[in-house]
Order: sequence, then C-alpha cells, then structure tokens
Amino acid sequence: MGRAANQSAAKRRISREVSYPLLLVSLLAVSGVAGLYFGVIRTGIGQSLDQAAYDGRISVGSKAAIQARQMLGIISTGSLAVAIVVVATVAAIQGRWRLAVLAIGVIGSAVLATEFLKLIALERPDLGVSPGAANSYPSGHATICMAIGLGLLLVVPDPLRIPTGIFAIALGAAAGTAVVAVGWHRPSDVIGSNLVSLAAAAGFFGLFLTIFPDELRQDRAGEDAAEARRSADRLEIGAALVTILGLIAVAAFALARHRDGIRLTDDLNRFVFTAIALTLSSSLSVFALSWARARRV
Repeated sequence: MGRAANQSAAKRRISREVSYPLLLVSLLAVSGVAGLYFGVIRTGIGQSLDQAAYDGRISVGSKAAIQARQMLGIISTGSLAVAIVVVATVAAIQGRWRLAVLAIGVIGSAVLATEFLKLIALERPDLGVSPGAANSYPSGHATICMAIGLGLLLVVPDPLRIPTGIFAIALGAAAGTAVVAVGWHRPSDVIGSNLVSLAAAAGFFGLFLTIFPDELRQDRAGEDAAEARRSADRLEIGAALVTILGLIAVAAFALARHRDGIRLTDDLNRFVFTAIALTLSSSLSVFALSWARARRV
C-alpha cells in the first residue's frame, strides 16, 4: 500500500513538473494575442505596417490566387469534422480515450475562441489606414489548420511526431499565406490565430495532465523511453532550425535589397517577407508546444 501511494505521489509530482511549462506557454500565447491586438490593431503605426504587408498580395498572380482560394475552399465545417475524427481515431487506436477527448477539445475551443474574438469581443478602430474595414482578427481558416496540426501533435505516437510537426508547420504556413494572398486576412490575423491555437493546445494539455496524472507513461523505460526523448529532441531541433533558417532568409533578403538596390516598397518584397513571417509563426508555435509537452506522454 505504501509503495502504491509513493508511486502515485511521484506521478503527481512529475505531472506538475510537466504541466507548468505547458501552462506557461499558454499564458505567453494569450499575452501575445492581446499584445498583437493592442499593439497592431489598435494603433495607427501598427495598422499601417500590417496594411503594407497585406498590400504585397497584389504581386500574387491570378492563377496562384485561384489555387489558394481553391485550397481554402476545402477548409469547411465538413473538413473540420473529418479532421477531428482523424485526430480522435489516432488517440483511440492507442487506447487513450481521454487524450482523444482532449484533442477534440483543443481544436473546438481554438475555433470557438477565434470566432468569439473576431465577431463579438474585438473591434477594429478606424484610424484612417483602411476606412470602414471590419475586424478580421484572428483568422478562422488559419486557426482551423494550426489547431488541427497541434492537436495531431498531441496524440500521435513517438515515431510520427517529427513528420507530424513538419506537417503542422507546413499546414499552418500554407493556410496563413493563402488567406493573405486572396485578401481575406492581414498578416496579424494569421499570427494571432497561431497564438490562439497554441494557447488552447498548451493550456488544455497542461490542465489535462494536472487532472489525469495517470496519463503519464512512466511505465515506459529503456529503449522505448530513450526513443521518445530522442524523437522529441529531434522535433524541437527541427522546428528551431526552421525558425533560424527563416530569420537568416529575412537577413539575407534584406542585405540583398540594400546591395542590389531592391526597394522594400515593391509588392513582391512585401509578400516574401509576409510569407517568411507567417512560416516563422507556424514554426514557433510547433516548437513551443513540443518544448513544453511531456516526453513521457
């Protein structure tokens, strides 16, 4: 009896150690959502910079814009339901029903929070930058894609974490760039959506582990546990490399602009910077969740 009690206490202690980084990441993501809103949406200079980046979409050809619109057309209530079923099935196959419910909650809460913020809670003040523009912060389409990617990342087994992380980054970046390219959203809308999805994934997962410490897979040992740690490490390193390479690309592009006399005001330049920034946002979201999540889960 004493041994069982000690094991239970140890599991609860480790659960708290795992939950705290997740809850911290969630809090930082919520702060980021608020910071973007008050720093960009509600200031003249913020709106001007956001609008300048948004105007770069003019450089996108009509064929590319049509393809982007077709891709976004796939993201609907039906496709969201299919994605939720897939995510829940991945968890259920492993016999982890509570994790399946968690993943559904993450995706659903992120989408609902986005719609509440965009349609009810937040408004876009008219500061003379884009007169009469309605609030579009955050983006619903971008939230759906990033929430699905992060939800999958929470439930897949260790061998699939790296390809799932890559998929989440690519899906978030593609959807974010597409909604800007077709003129549905500004860059800040997409970054805000990524932060909303990250806040939901990290926050719900942290609370989940606090309430259900038995979900910690402490029974895994030896090569299995070592492989889990290596998988998580590789995913974190990969996401960090994407972020670093993106920053290098921004620096190289800026240097080339000065050297070759390319003007920053060119629409193509704006769109390139926007696409890189949105890819970085997706990568950082995946990296943050991977870093904070439990390697034992």
